[in-house]
Amino acid sequence: MKREKKTDLKSLLVSNLHKLQLSARKKFRELKEGDSQLPTDPLDRSSLETNQNMTFMIHDRERLAMREIENALSKIEQGVFGICEICGCEIGKKRLRVSPASRLCVECQGRMERTEGKRRLAQAYAT
Repeated sequence: MKREKKTDLKSLLVSNLHKLQLSARKKFRELKEGDSQLPTDPLDRSSLETNQNMTFMIHDRERLAMREIENALSKIEQGVFGICEICGCEIGKKRLRVSPASRLCVECQGRMERTEGKRRLAQAYAT
């Protein structure tokens, strides 16, 4: 991959990481401020807890995305960015433009998803 393309993708990754970090800080402040305003009504309290649980789920996804971005930035520094972790082939430029933190090429990602889908289906029928 050309140096200028890696620089463009690195800028995109850093920008995405920064946005996620700002979002995480904002959610943390909101949760902290919300703790002092606990409602007395059970339905209101239940609604608040549901909202907090959703916020935690979103935060977990954002934290995972931050880890993936940090991993991609580390790979850029190591000179192995854009290489599939399974087959070792170069990840397509279109895929990296859409998802710069991609760790797998399209073929390996598809194979992994099909395998995971079959595993989930087998679990569903086993239950």
